[in-house]
Amino acid sequence: MKPQLLLQKSTLIKFLLILYIGIFGIAKAQVSVTGITLYSNHNVVALGNNTEIYPYIEPNNATNRDVSYIIEPSNAGSISNNTFVSITTGVVTITATSVSNPTVSGIYILTVLSNIPIESINLIIWQSNTSLINYNETVILWARSMPSYSPDSTLTWEISDNSLGSLSIANTNTNGMRSFTSNTITGIVTVTARSVSNPSVSEKIVISINDYIPITGLYLQSFKRVNVNIETYLGLRYTPNNTSEKSIIWTVEPSNLGYIDGSNNFIAGSIPGIVTITATSASNSNIKSTTIIEISLVETYIINELESVVIETQLVTSDGSNLTITMMTISGVTTYCFKYSTDPLFQTNVVTVCGLAFPRYTISFSFINGRTESKNLYWQIGAVDANGNTYWSSTQRYESVTSISNTESANSRKIEVHPNPGTDFIHIEGLKPNESISIFDLSGKLMLIDTKSDLDIKDLHQGIYIIKVANKVSKFIKL
Repeated sequence: MKPQLLLQKSTLIKFLLILYIGIFGIAKAQVSVTGITLYSNHNVVALGNNTEIYPYIEPNNATNRDVSYIIEPSNAGSISNNTFVSITTGVVTITATSVSNPTVSGIYILTVLSNIPIESINLIIWQSNTSLINYNETVILWARSMPSYSPDSTLTWEISDNSLGSLSIANTNTNGMRSFTSNTITGIVTVTARSVSNPSVSEKIVISINDYIPITGLYLQSFKRVNVNIETYLGLRYTPNNTSEKSIIWTVEPSNLGYIDGSNNFIAGSIPGIVTITATSASNSNIKSTTIIEISLVETYIINELESVVIETQLVTSDGSNLTITMMTISGVTTYCFKYSTDPLFQTNVVTVCGLAFPRYTISFSFINGRTESKNLYWQIGAVDANGNTYWSSTQRYESVTSISNTESANSRKIEVHPNPGTDFIHIEGLKPNESISIFDLSGKLMLIDTKSDLDIKDLHQGIYIIKVANKVSKFIKL
């Protein structure tokens, strides 16, 4: 044969060999079974019942883990998908043999009885370590028959006094679980679970029902003012504190100003206004408590834009002559300051007060003290950084809006605002011809001056404002 032909034939054989390996692969090494052990949850079963047989094959990586079963005596039952079903009573031997290695097998022996009586019952309150419950409380009773493989675990349930509570089927376990609901203010009741097949076997549990303590009063903490979008603890308290009636019905009026969360806290909305919150006992509608809260905007002042120092202030005018400022802690600020004067240039009659910024700094001032004949005061707030540098806000003007003399107070003329709250326009009633109207925010800053009875307030921010006409003062809310 020519050498060239031999070379071509050799190349063809190599190609076919590579193709065969690529398609079929190289035969893997077989791992033989070396041991079989049989397990089951029961070694005693009732006639007609079944039990799972679990073959444990060694080693774990055996290539063929299939087994075949033999039952002795052969009429004792059948096995399929590793489940044995008994047919006759007696001792049954189940043998599992490896299909790949018939020399390896495992044996399990169990006993089939015509009847397996209940020997005992374990009765507990589900997910509870106490048998003390409250009035109108529901608990789950769980009864477990022993041995657990008894085919007849049917139970009857008994209650010592139906006037103290009631039993009902719980969940899908119609036999072993019951719901007990107390329906009295106090007492002791005994619940019994008894075997139907063996009535001499039973178990009891004694349930004590707490004394019922009626509610006699409710208390809500008093508030003057909170900021918008703030969570407020209402300080709800019961009288007595250990009352059995702690279910509360909450009302918030107007409802668009906030709501009560699941922890009995008031969550203020984004709209300022006056809100009335009432807590009413669900079991006694005559027992209630009410608190009234004024929701105000939080004003932010830029102390120094280059330094980006910001102070949040809450401005409160209690009687028209007082001002309270609460400054929240801001990173980089160690001290907050407040200064005011009758001089808008702060060159004379300047009063300055400072305090540490942690955790928050509140300053209250009476503008009556130190004020001369002028009704106007000018003020600034400041922040001191870690280097001792003080940055002041722009100057704000405060005007007393409720400083009324005895003669003025005797005047019965009233100033009324409609609508209140308002959105775009408000109407002022009680004006004299060409009488000046001044509108201030709660910091005392003059926002608007006019002589018309119909005022355009579209440019005002949402909040509470004070209207001053001559010696008369009124409030309105801008929505």
